[in-house]
Order: sequence, then C-alpha cells, then structure tokens
Amino acid sequence: MACERAVAHWDWSDIYVLGIATIDQQHKAMFDMIADLCRSIAQDRPKAAVTAALVRFEHFSIGHFTNEESLMRRIIYPRYEAHRRSHLEFIRRVAAVRETQAIDDELAHFLGDWLAEHILTADRGYADHYHRLQVQENRLAGATAP
Repeated sequence: MACERAVAHWDWSDIYVLGIATIDQQHKAMFDMIADLCRSIAQDRPKAAVTAALVRFEHFSIGHFTNEESLMRRIIYPRYEAHRRSHLEFIRRVAAVRETQAIDDELAHFLGDWLAEHILTADRGYADHYHRLQVQENRLAGATAP
C-alpha cells in the first residue's frame, strides 16, 4: 500500500476510542502525526523536513507513553511491565531508524500498523481495567452514601 493511500487506513475511528479522554486525544494526535510523516514522504519533501516530522512523532510518543504508564501505575495494572517494555522497544526502533535516516514508506506503515494494533490490544487491556475500577468505585461510593 503506497504511503499516501495508507493515510486513509489510519484515520481516527471509534474503534480506537478507549473512553479515557486525554489518552484518546493523544492517540488521535499520533495518527495525525503519522499521516503528516506519510505525506512528507509521499511528497518527496527534503530529508530535514521528513526527519523533523519523525522527531515530532517520537517526542510526542515518549510523552504519551509516560502518561499511559503513569495511569497504569495508579490503577495497579497487572500487565504494566510488559506494556512498558513494548513502549520502550517501539521508541528504540523509531530512534534507530531516525539515526540511520532510513525514513521511508515502510517506516510509516510500521508506525501506523503498530499504533493501531497496540491501541486495539495492549491499550484496550489497561482501559478495560481502568473502567472496571471506576465501576467498583462508583458502587462503593453508592453503598456508603447516606
């Protein structure tokens, strides 16, 4: 799939909504950044512009992962360590590509596919855990109300 056609494949959709507003907004922004990177590659922009788009995505992703990991620690998510390792591996891979300057369609596809799969599987796991805790807290609050 050519990079420009792939942009539509990664359009934000309700299937990615986890029901945690800040995280959902960050995920949408990440898809938008991947689309920008993809357009930069497809339009054959200068290497510096393409690299800058990747660096923006990389830095945003690091901040986003920090937010997710903080939430997972607060809710005592049992699969936190494995989830954190997947974030670290992803960032290592992005950094390695940035360092080699091998920024191409294949990288954009990897980023979009990884993010979509990660949200639908790994992130869905901690979101479900978060929502279960919210329901339990609401029940407890209702049981103790006068």
